[in-house]
Amino acid sequence: MPRGSFLVALVTGLYALVPMLPAHLAGPLGISVVMAMCIVVPGIAVGRATRLRFDDPVEAAAHACANGLIFFLLCAFVWVLSGASLDAFRLALPATVVVLWSLAPARDLTRVDPLRAPVRRRDRRFLVALALLVAMAAAGVLVVGPPLDVTTDTMDHAGYVAEIARSGDAFPTTAIYRNAGEDGKDFRKALLHTVYGFTARHTGASPIDVLGGYGAFLLAVMGLVVYATSRAMFKRHRLPAVLAVVIFLVGTDWGIGETMVRAAFFPNRFGTAFLLLFIMAAVEYAHRGPSTALRWCVAYAFAATAVHVQYAVIVPAAACVLVLWRTCSPCATWGEHLARSMRVLIAAVVGALPFFLYRYFTAYQTNPLHEQVQSAVFVTDRWFIVDPARLWQSFGWMGVAALVCIGPLWNKRKAIPGVGYTIAAFVTLLVVQLVPFVLTPLYSVFKYLVFRLDVIAPFYLLPAYFLATRPRNARIAMLIVLAAMAMVTVPLTRHSAFSPSVLSAERSLGPDRWARGLVQLAGALPRGSVVASDPVTSYLMSAFTPYYVVCTLDQHAPPNDLRIEERMAAARDILSPFTTAREKEVLIGRFNVSYVVVNETLPENLILNYWTLDPGAAHDAEETFRSLRYEFDTIPLSDGLTAFHWRHDERLSTLPRPIPRPVVDGLPANALPLAVRSGEATLEGVIMHGAGILPAGGELVLDLYWSRDHELPPGTYVVTIRFDKKELPLPLDGKPFPKVTRKLVEKWKGERYRFRADHMIQGGLFAPDAWDLGDIVEDDVRIMIPTDIAPGRYRVQAKMLRVANQPNHRLRDYFFDDDTYTGVEIGEVTIRKW
Repeated sequence: MPRGSFLVALVTGLYALVPMLPAHLAGPLGISVVMAMCIVVPGIAVGRATRLRFDDPVEAAAHACANGLIFFLLCAFVWVLSGASLDAFRLALPATVVVLWSLAPARDLTRVDPLRAPVRRRDRRFLVALALLVAMAAAGVLVVGPPLDVTTDTMDHAGYVAEIARSGDAFPTTAIYRNAGEDGKDFRKALLHTVYGFTARHTGASPIDVLGGYGAFLLAVMGLVVYATSRAMFKRHRLPAVLAVVIFLVGTDWGIGETMVRAAFFPNRFGTAFLLLFIMAAVEYAHRGPSTALRWCVAYAFAATAVHVQYAVIVPAAACVLVLWRTCSPCATWGEHLARSMRVLIAAVVGALPFFLYRYFTAYQTNPLHEQVQSAVFVTDRWFIVDPARLWQSFGWMGVAALVCIGPLWNKRKAIPGVGYTIAAFVTLLVVQLVPFVLTPLYSVFKYLVFRLDVIAPFYLLPAYFLATRPRNARIAMLIVLAAMAMVTVPLTRHSAFSPSVLSAERSLGPDRWARGLVQLAGALPRGSVVASDPVTSYLMSAFTPYYVVCTLDQHAPPNDLRIEERMAAARDILSPFTTAREKEVLIGRFNVSYVVVNETLPENLILNYWTLDPGAAHDAEETFRSLRYEFDTIPLSDGLTAFHWRHDERLSTLPRPIPRPVVDGLPANALPLAVRSGEATLEGVIMHGAGILPAGGELVLDLYWSRDHELPPGTYVVTIRFDKKELPLPLDGKPFPKVTRKLVEKWKGERYRFRADHMIQGGLFAPDAWDLGDIVEDDVRIMIPTDIAPGRYRVQAKMLRVANQPNHRLRDYFFDDDTYTGVEIGEVTIRKW
């Protein structure tokens, strides 16, 4: 038996044994076997069937893994369309793999293989260094696991994968809510989640272990794909391709200095791998014109869209770059250029369309939270651009280096495909993102996807090629590129995404904080129970328990959920100590709630979408439910969690009375009356406690009194209190841009002349949408004065804002101190260095 066939038979046997593995082996060993059987083996078979030949093992491994993933995604799509059960798919897939392997020829006997140049010793060293770098990054992810901060998407994905494994449904509608119907569908979820769910079902491993294993594997695949695509677009040169991987893993948001390096399993991130392969095939067709490249464009466009449906827009956008930039095309005439580039665009649409149409007609609808404009800078009330801070997060110092490289490499734009495409895509992206008359109309059609186009520009290719070729007469550019490399590599000597300090800080806000309580909770209630809790605890329960929740955290609710604001308000009012027992009963019945879970150990002053549960309010809520002893059974848990079971045969009484709402009949006599509109509400008055003289590091206590004169929708209402130094001598009085000048002076002198403290009234439990018209709401505020604040006299201002999940700003906010956060002046304080 040929060696390859023997190995396939061995892997097939191991695959059949995986469901019988003990629990401690299901994760590391079982997941590896599934990857080998369902990805690696078919990837090699596809390479044999399509007669792909590569002259180094790294490039061959990249294409084998990518082709195997395409095969897995295509089989998953067929399974979804067939309506077969997940267990049937688990049996059919290995049989399909074996048939594919047996039909793929071991060698193409119809042609003579071209002579391959031996890999030079220097190139072998490059490849070994590359393999070590990618392997070390992947091993770090495998050991540490996925990011588990409560604000990340990991729990969302884990809960969805758990529901696929439990229900056998490729696109479950009950991953968060029970019987949610159309509201429970999630248009963002695609076939990569079915791969995770398939693996969890077959191995019995926990969703977190599955995501951690795939996170390591997909990061390695991503690194290999960057190498393979770079080498193809750099006309087979290895050094610039190796440098591209180095910069990718050091100087981008995929780098080992960023927490998101452990999140390669996020579909919106990993889709970039197939986008890069599409770009590689597209520029190959544009430069050489082989029809095989056009067919691969279709395959890669399908795979990218099957990973995340947003690539149904992003992949054609990358093709449009080729259409628009004739100056970077090797074609001699406009006609030839348009003919080739339009074929690429058609291939992109043809590949993306099948899965996109399936998800569009079976799952698409969107809710108000996902309709919000986010991370934008408004130039006028209508026209906006992308927040430059978002661009900096995407590109950083290496983006600056890429910009600098455009000039010296401009003459290479036609000869070197990677240089020409990257220049075209990078410049196009900056125009789209920073020209309001381009971005705003595009946003009206494509919504938030316009903000996610940064992946079409693999900007790290430019500094990689620049460093490898060292163009003449580009000394200044070389100094800037080397300085940028230093700016991204030096911090890695102090900490990385795998540093103990980074992991410790993350775990303090992760599920480990409530590990025992969540384990106890998972076994304490009947499977499928509906639980009302705060957004953070609900989010964790959807991932680590077999229960459904009333609401979830931030934008992790399905975008299809048209009742998201109703659900958020309902969970808030069920737990709120300010609502009556009768009000709780109505909501408990409406949402089929059987249990309420109160978490007393959430971090203080979290600012989340809609609301959170501060420890003080959580204590009051727990006491409220304990006092209803005839209606609720108490189930004590660890880590500050307490569950309450509602006895459905008992009506909630009207006693005891709820905690009094923070509403006063009128302003206290010692309050400073204001009665001025400040943002979303009216600031009726203020009491500033103390003598008005504070030490740096001290505390200021305020009582603010708010009201509203019209109905307000549910939302994230944040009170911002800002301190501004009155006497601030700046060079040229700060002209022309006072804020920029002030920040430079602050940086130079190492002290601050302005700071801001934000909070939500009662953590959002008593947000303005819950107020009655005419109420005067008391807002008790304690503000810690920073220790690095400059001594002097400060104006204090207050304002209430309704903010998006990722706040928007105005253009003047970046240049002038009179910005969005400027509110009503409520007094002055003197800060001294004591």
